[in-house]
Amino acid sequence: MVYSVGEVAERLGVHWRTLHNWERAGLVQPARAGGRRVYSDKNLETLSRALKLTREERFPPRAAALIVTLERRVADLESRLGERGHLAAAG
Repeated sequence: MVYSVGEVAERLGVHWRTLHNWERAGLVQPARAGGRRVYSDKNLETLSRALKLTREERFPPRAAALIVTLERRVADLESRLGERGHLAAAG
């Protein structure tokens, strides 16, 4: 599913400019449809995590963006290691 800037801002309880700031920080890269930003479920999940870090854990926005980026990288590496382990066990 895809969401407009307004829909995401309303769901997360933030101003639309906050979403643009997160985009500039490299946290999400929304797709474009007709020249407008559209956010995926994955984008929404990423933004929700970043907002939790800023609101509940009191991290500055840039630190929250970095944490979320690093969490994604760790998850990707764990997935790759799991695949390699699975392949090694099969071979």
